[in-house]
Order: sequence, then C-alpha cells, then structure tokens
Amino acid sequence: MRLSVIMAVYNANKRFLLRQLDSIKAQTRAPDEVIISDDNSQDDTAQLIKNYINKNKLDWTLIAQNSNLGYIGNFAFLLGRAAGDYIALCDQDDLWHDDKTAVLCSLLDNNPSMQAAACAYGLIDESGEKITREGNKRSANHGIYPRPLKSGEAEPVNSFFTKDMPECLCNRFIGCSLAIRKSVALQYLSYQSHDIPHDWELCLIAEASGGLMFLNEELMDYRLHSNNTIGLHLEKKTGIKPDEDSRKRLAAEFARAVKRMKEICLANGIEAPKNIERYAENRFKVVSDYSLAAYFRLFLNIKLYRRQYSLRQRLGDIYTLARHKLSGAKG
Repeated sequence: MRLSVIMAVYNANKRFLLRQLDSIKAQTRAPDEVIISDDNSQDDTAQLIKNYINKNKLDWTLIAQNSNLGYIGNFAFLLGRAAGDYIALCDQDDLWHDDKTAVLCSLLDNNPSMQAAACAYGLIDESGEKITREGNKRSANHGIYPRPLKSGEAEPVNSFFTKDMPECLCNRFIGCSLAIRKSVALQYLSYQSHDIPHDWELCLIAEASGGLMFLNEELMDYRLHSNNTIGLHLEKKTGIKPDEDSRKRLAAEFARAVKRMKEICLANGIEAPKNIERYAENRFKVVSDYSLAAYFRLFLNIKLYRRQYSLRQRLGDIYTLARHKLSGAKG
C-alpha cells in the first residue's frame, strides 16, 4: 500500500518546522510521497521548505498557494492531491517518532475493515520539554480517551453501532495522530462543508464507514504553545469560572458536528444515534440564551451530558446560569 504524508503550513516557526521535517525524513517506513502546501504565508516559510527539500535532495512536493485557504481548506486541498492508499496528516510544529508511519500503516494492513488509525502522543512545550497532563485511571492518552488501555494496546472505535454518543462526536483524535484510507478522504471531499475541523469530520466518516482503530502508544510528540491553531491548547487553571465565549463557540461547533454526523450516517446507510440533536440544541441554549428550561432538559439525556462534560464543566454551566439570572434580577 502506498503512503502519502500531507502537511499544511502557514507562517511557521522556523525551529519547530525544521524539527518536524527532520522527523518525517527519519521515518523507518518512508512515505511514497510527501506533499506540503504553504497557505500563502507572509514570511519565508515556503522558501525555508524549498531550501530544506533541495539541501536533502528529497523527492517531496511543495505547493505555494496564491491566496489563503484557511487550515481546513488547506488540508482539503491536500487530501484531494494525495495519491496514496493511506494518508497521514501532519502539522508544522510537532515531532514524529521514527516508527509512527510504520506502526499506523501496519494497523491498517492488519485491520482491513478499519478506515482510520489514531495513536496516542506525548506532550511537549516550546522548548521540547515533556509536559505532564493530568488524566485518571478510567482513561488513556492524558485523559482524552475515555477508557483505560494498557500502553501499546489497541481497540476499534465503532460506537455508532453500540452507544448513544459516538466517540468521534467528542473530537478525541487530532489530525496529526491519524492515518486514513483514501476512501475516507474521497468521502470527505465529496461533501465536506468546512463547518467543523477537518480531522473531526474525517473521524466521523471513518467511524460511520467501518471504524477507527485507536492505539494507546505514543508515536509522536504534540507541541503545546500559544499559537496552536487547532487541537489542544495550553491550559489555564481558572477554577469553575467559565470562558463564556469559548463555551458558546464549542457548543455551536458541537451542534454543527451532530448535523454533519446525521448526514454522514445517511450517506453510509446507517441510523444516526437518537436524541443527540435535541441534546445539542439544549446545550447551546444553556450557554447562549441562559435558558433554565434547556438546562433541565439536559437531564433527559443525563448519560450524554455526564459523558461529554466533566463535573467541573457541568458546574460551570450552573455558574453561568446563576450569574446571569442574578444579574437579570438585579437589573
């Protein structure tokens, strides 16, 4: 099976970018093609990559966009250009372990029904130092994956058929940890809407069309810094006091993801999980309209609410409602 590595870049940090390029070049399972798309950077990112390719005499492709596509549009462009049977997505500032592509391709080789494979990852800061992110015994991958797995253990994620809340509706798998089959990319390109992040939608498609395999083995280091575009961000411990703009944005994004999930289910001939659309609407009304009635309706889907949000986040909903009701009463 041929492997394509696709990398979207924009105004990249020189040091981070060169380390990422080095880690791709060092893969024990060398990609059959590497395509890099510079999204009309306003600095010397494209020239830096061109110099790297020439210096190392690499048969890699660099495409410089004439206008800015945005990170979702840039990855969509790359997915359309990739010719491989497997496609690995790459960011501009992480570090891949030498065996990342070899292990993920082997997972797909050995599990032909699985449409994508995702790995766990370590966390590093801007200087490359390891970061410890608090998890718990009931989870894996820094608390992001909701079930405990031993190191090196893999399991299929195809919960459209078994659970009320598909794992991928929580966007647990970041794009740079993924390898997908070409068929997933083609389905994404056939009706992708740019409504939600590309990696989230790719995982929804993979889960609906056969399944996604998660491997609890760190095959890369994800760099946390102040300029992360998507994925995880540096966390600020602010107690239960919520960032209301973020709550509204994430609730709206989740509602869009539910809508996309229903369309993806229809395209793949399976029934979408019930009640999630109404649940998403109620959650959005809680954080946008401060609706007490919508909050109590969340308890009609208490399993979904508890599964998606931590106790701290649920207390944040109560805080938000109480503060706005009290301020309204004073007014």
